[in-house]
Amino acid sequence: MKLLHPNKALTLAETIPRHTQRLYQLLEPERFSKKLLNRLIEAEESIYTNPSDPMVNWDVDELRSLFHTANLTVDIQVEHTQTEIRITSHLLERWFQPGESRPSYADHLSNSLSESEVRTVRELFMKYLLNQVIKWEGAIAFIQASY
Repeated sequence: MKLLHPNKALTLAETIPRHTQRLYQLLEPERFSKKLLNRLIEAEESIYTNPSDPMVNWDVDELRSLFHTANLTVDIQVEHTQTEIRITSHLLERWFQPGESRPSYADHLSNSLSESEVRTVRELFMKYLLNQVIKWEGAIAFIQASY
């Protein structure tokens, strides 16, 4: 079954979750004990490598493979982005409240960190990030596919 009409192209722009800003990078490392920082890094990085979560575990190579599997020729250009955002109390609450349709940041952390460690991370974020304007880094894949 052909997904595209001959001589037509599909053009998409997709944010690449694996390249999104890591929250642990928003604070200076010395704000954490060395042990907690290492555990936090491991816990957060595991979010983006979870083989059972296709919403976040893919990268450009997997995307390219999917298009090739559909017998499409694909050109993918990746643009790294940087946007200023204000860390509001609402945003922090969203990160640290239990998730509804998807696990929250705190839900993910609780798979690897103790309840008191998650609470410490939350307190540090509240203390040092609340109302701060930060540079949020990410990447967008610009995709053009055709037969």
